[in-house]
Amino acid sequence: MTAVRKSFVERGWHLPDRRLPGGTVTAVRDAVLGHLDAAERAGGAARAWAAFPKPHLVLPAVVELADRPEITESVRDVLGAAFGIWSSAIFVSPPGTGTGFGWHQDALSYDLDGDGGRALRVWVALTPATRENGTMWFADGSHRWGTLDHDLDDPDRGRSLSPDRVPGEKFPVLLDEGGFSMHDLRLAHSSGRNTTDRPRINVAVDYVAPEAVPGAGCAGVLPLTAGFRAPWRTEPDPRNSDAARTRRACVTESARRLRSALDLAARDGLTLALGPADDA
Repeated sequence: MTAVRKSFVERGWHLPDRRLPGGTVTAVRDAVLGHLDAAERAGGAARAWAAFPKPHLVLPAVVELADRPEITESVRDVLGAAFGIWSSAIFVSPPGTGTGFGWHQDALSYDLDGDGGRALRVWVALTPATRENGTMWFADGSHRWGTLDHDLDDPDRGRSLSPDRVPGEKFPVLLDEGGFSMHDLRLAHSSGRNTTDRPRINVAVDYVAPEAVPGAGCAGVLPLTAGFRAPWRTEPDPRNSDAARTRRACVTESARRLRSALDLAARDGLTLALGPADDA
């Protein structure tokens, strides 16, 4: 077990001492903002699935980002030699707006078993992430408490945790532009309001190892290495696939994930916020 994996399993997070090149960050940020603008103008399915859960299937720049050695070397330290992109999300917190996101666990709405140490989220700062613009906060070691009681219910954002019921020391994730964090999908985390005059822009990528066991609606993966077999479904890589095919895959796989999340919520009697809204 690598030292990074040992720490990640124990604490539920890791902050790599690495930054992406400025040119890469600028290219991804421009691609993301152009994608969101085009999706808003197109409407329909393009707008519905623009930011979550599979925008990487229509955004080659996000896959290039996810496949950068600065990130994949850190992912390999935790997940091992085989991994792929399972999900992605685009977060834009506009200047002077946003309400932040309450304490929650991503895994609450993910039909993924055996994910302990076999799935993680990388959160990339396409702009600096500061206290003032509402960066994420982590609750150290909270993933080890299992599924926590999300006792607060917001009609727009779904269930969240009362802050005083979140275990572990809480701290802000402060990142320079091009920096990134990693966290277990079960780790409790939150975000605040953006009180600055500039937007905060982040891209999140969820990676899985083949050993994780997906539910039927969550089996789509874009492998970055060999090793993924049934029940995993291979999704097309937009860097070398026909655009029409990747658009169909984005809509189809996003719809499967939505259905899976709703089924999971219904079984547990939960109300879920299924999109990232404008904060995370």
